[in-house]
Amino acid sequence: MKNVQSSLQKESHNQYRNRVGRISGHQHLMSQKVDPSQRREEIERFSEASARIEKKVQSEIEEISQGAPTVRHKQKLVAKQNQIAYDRARGAYESRTFLEATLRLKGIEPAEDIEGMKAQYEDWKIQASGGELRNKSRSPVTDSGFHSRRGPIEVPA
Repeated sequence: MKNVQSSLQKESHNQYRNRVGRISGHQHLMSQKVDPSQRREEIERFSEASARIEKKVQSEIEEISQGAPTVRHKQKLVAKQNQIAYDRARGAYESRTFLEATLRLKGIEPAEDIEGMKAQYEDWKIQASGGELRNKSRSPVTDSGFHSRRGPIEVPA
């Protein structure tokens, strides 16, 4: 194959570079003299970075082996808690429509008055959570650990 730069017929790129006296980038880099002090700094930075990474990986391995929730699971939990706080602030868990729809969805015929529906909802939560609510709280919000089979999760505030 003829190279555009080549003046000879059927001369390869490498043959042209050799004839003209041009070296490759790799050859140029490898022929550079290395300053020992600069190289020492590079080695120190590399060893510090590798030590930091190894420490981080070890801590992540320990978290995983202890059954700690993943970052994605924590993010979902925080988002769910934020949504629950927002819904609670606007009174969604006190509304007749929410209680009626939830009780019907669970197969329970809702009572006539809202206080009866709240009592039914709390009773259903106690049964669904396996007897007693966690931390003995009787909040009108579904226990977040019921649907998640990962176990109880504590999120630092």
